[in-house]
Amino acid sequence: MLCATCSSEIPLPPHPLRSKEDILQNLREGILSPSDIPDIRKNISDAQDILKAYDKKIRQLERTLVAFRSMAGNLRERIQETSFLLSPIRRLPDEILAEVFEMSMPFGSVFSCTKQPAPSFLAVCARWRTVALSTPSIWRSIKLDYSGRSKHAHRNITALDHHLSNLSKSSPLDIHISDLDLRPLRSDCTEIAGTHFNSIAEQSSRWVTLTLDSHSGSLTAQIKRFNMIENFPSLRSLQLPGVVPSSTISSILKRSPVLTHLAIHLLPDEGGPFGALSNITHLELECFRDPTVFNVLDKCPKLISVMFELLHRDDLSAEEIAALCSHPPRHIPSIKAITIEVQDVGDETDYYLLPSLLSSLHLPSLVSITLSTFFFGPFLRRGALEAFRCFFKRSCAVTSLTLSKLDRISDEDTISLLELVPALTKLTIYEPISRSDGLPHYITCRFLQRLSSYDLDRTARTTLTARRLLLPKLEHLSLTVLGKTFLAEDQELVKLFVNVILSRWFPRRDLEQDYGVESLKYVKLHVVNGSVDRDIWDQLKCLDEMVAILEDSEGPCK
Repeated sequence: MLCATCSSEIPLPPHPLRSKEDILQNLREGILSPSDIPDIRKNISDAQDILKAYDKKIRQLERTLVAFRSMAGNLRERIQETSFLLSPIRRLPDEILAEVFEMSMPFGSVFSCTKQPAPSFLAVCARWRTVALSTPSIWRSIKLDYSGRSKHAHRNITALDHHLSNLSKSSPLDIHISDLDLRPLRSDCTEIAGTHFNSIAEQSSRWVTLTLDSHSGSLTAQIKRFNMIENFPSLRSLQLPGVVPSSTISSILKRSPVLTHLAIHLLPDEGGPFGALSNITHLELECFRDPTVFNVLDKCPKLISVMFELLHRDDLSAEEIAALCSHPPRHIPSIKAITIEVQDVGDETDYYLLPSLLSSLHLPSLVSITLSTFFFGPFLRRGALEAFRCFFKRSCAVTSLTLSKLDRISDEDTISLLELVPALTKLTIYEPISRSDGLPHYITCRFLQRLSSYDLDRTARTTLTARRLLLPKLEHLSLTVLGKTFLAEDQELVKLFVNVILSRWFPRRDLEQDYGVESLKYVKLHVVNGSVDRDIWDQLKCLDEMVAILEDSEGPCK
């Protein structure tokens, strides 16, 4: 018998039965001779024996097929596993691999009242584990987090000691102590927290950053222990919450000779270590009850950047509000960047801290300003725009502005704000991603039209329209927008945005002088939850000497 596929000989005996056509023909004739009956029965018996031989051969072939399939599967796995040897990550140098490990731990090594899992990269291979355990900088960031309240405390309180002595070794330490739970610590968790604090206190000479994050007094006992630490010789960054008393703030500052970054809610004691503030270059101040915290500004002669967090509360008396809104004039020539974050501004709030703060500041060297809101409420209200007008006149060097997630600000208010800084060269806008329906938007057709130097559909490229151009010196533009609104109506806003870019790009430097408009050098559009039509964006690919970056749901595009 020949194989129908490969024509090779199959060693099987032929059966004695006649063809199917002959059998059907005999059945149709209906005549059967008695002498044929023994022969038919013998042929059937012989065919059954041959069928058994066929079945036996089939079982042999099936076992062979199973064996081949198993060998093929094993070989396929070996090929895949062998190809892993060629993976690019296996060729990374140890120092680059260590950097990747360090960036994969944004919160550092976490210790708390519950057992924490080990980083997953320790279980990948022997080389990764060796690199990780032999690189102390990976383990420099330590977070003591008691926010979660479990029923059973983890008793392995020696894990932190092992981490400090065997993993981080002598590397600098970033310490973060957190308790965002308003409930008090249980006695067993208090014991663990105390032991943890004693362990890190012994390494205070290695501390580079110290961050306390607590909304309650559950860590009061641990915070008081800072007063007993002799010195913080390497501490450069300090962030303390409002629950830390001013006496403890003063105590830490006195023993931190190289401190440059400070975030506080309270002014240190009046007889405090103001000499220790002489090296502060970056300052974060939160004002919600104590107005004297702003007096720290007068004690930091080397300030470069300041962040003001203005928190509005509804439980303050008229006298407290008057004190918060009263600022003496401050002339600080060293500051180059400020961030103002306004929090909890509801319609029912009957005071607004922003205008009074702006009215008090004279920052002649200011280059960059960031404005943002947290929670809800209109940003430009109660004289804020006029306060900005006067502020920018006194801070005429501003060239960079960032509007970060401002709620309830219209395109008209945004344009009015930008008109106050005509020398701006860099504009960055982040639209609120979780924006409620019905709130005004500030990236609209009117806003983009004011940014356009001319209308490409109506005006020849050699002339400008009569409109008053917004931000004629702009060179760097970055927008982060919500796809739901920005991509609506057949992506009309996208088309208008591209027209803005085309209208503000010039192939030659002398054309900039003719138009009185700077040519854009860098443009970035980040669309959240949406995809931009690539045919629209491709119009920017021909623009020389300009970087145009698109980030959307389809991925980055240049």
